[in-house]
Amino acid sequence: MPGFFSSGEGFCPIRWAGIHWCPGCGLGRSISAVMHFDLAASWQFHKLGFPALLIIWYRIYYLTIPTKPKLHAKLSDEPA
Repeated sequence: MPGFFSSGEGFCPIRWAGIHWCPGCGLGRSISAVMHFDLAASWQFHKLGFPALLIIWYRIYYLTIPTKPKLHAKLSDEPA
């Protein structure tokens, strides 16, 4: 299906159902627009795009970077 992906249909079941506004698609497009520094388009796609991106960045940081030193410190402080 060469025209399927180029037409912007994607895998959204809400769009397949005929509903033209999907909050998930709008949020994804909004986050993409923020990452391309197009804040006006981001606001039009979904109002929570920028806060969602901040939350995602925070979670990535919290789950990866700070936990490694804390885990190492806990393991080295325990008596053998």
